[in-house]
Amino acid sequence: MKLKLYFIAFFIVCFTVAAHANSFSTAWTGFGLTGKYNYDISQSYGTTYYRGIAYGVGVGTDVFVQNYNLYYNKDQGKQYGASVRHSSSYSFASPMTIVHLTHTGKTQVYVNAGMGYKIDGYDSVRKWNKVSYRSEGIYDSTIDASQNISSTVYRIGMGATTYFSISRFLRISITEDLGFLTTPLSKTREAESPTFNNAAAKFFKPTYFTIRVGITYRTPTKEDIMDKFLKNIR
Repeated sequence: MKLKLYFIAFFIVCFTVAAHANSFSTAWTGFGLTGKYNYDISQSYGTTYYRGIAYGVGVGTDVFVQNYNLYYNKDQGKQYGASVRHSSSYSFASPMTIVHLTHTGKTQVYVNAGMGYKIDGYDSVRKWNKVSYRSEGIYDSTIDASQNISSTVYRIGMGATTYFSISRFLRISITEDLGFLTTPLSKTREAESPTFNNAAAKFFKPTYFTIRVGITYRTPTKEDIMDKFLKNIR
C-alpha cells in the first residue's frame, strides 16, 4: 500500500513538472545608468534562457555583456586634486530563479548572481597641482591606471519582466533590471585626492538600473505538439 502511494505521489510530481515545463529563450539589448558618478549611458546585451520546473517557478541562466562608464570630478575647481574616468566591459554568466506574478506568466520577477570576466577596460586619472608653494611643484597630467582594473567581479541582479505576445511562440519582453556589484571594478587610488580615495569603494561598485528590450521564443511543449497533431488529422 505504501509503495503504491509513493508511485502515485511520484506520478503527480512528474505530471506537474511536465505540464508547466515551458522553456524560453530571449535575445535582448539594454541601456542603463548608475545613480551616482555616471558618465554616459551604458549598453548591455545578452541572452536569457529559463525552463519551468513547477507551477509559476522556473530556473535558468542569464549570459550577457555589461559596460560600465563612470566619472569622478568632485575635485573640480580645487587648487589640487584628481578626476578619474573609468570605462570597462565584463561578460557575465548568472544562474537565475524566476517567479511568475500572474497565472499567465506574462509578468515575472527574478533574482540572479554570477561572476563577470573582464573583456576590456581603461582607467584614466588626471591629477593637478596649481599651488606653487607645494613641494610637488605645479603640474597637470593624465596617467593610464588600467593595470588596476579587476579581471573578475561578482554581481547580484534582480528585476521584473513583462511579456507581450506577438504570436503563439514569440513575445516581446521589457525588463527592468537592477544590478549590484559586490566586488570593485578597480583598485585605482590617487594620493592627490583624499576625497576620491574616501569615495573609491562606492565609485568602483556602482548599482546600475537597466531597461532591457528583447524578443523571446517559447519552445513548443508536448501539449503544443499534440494540439498540432490533432489538428492535422481532423
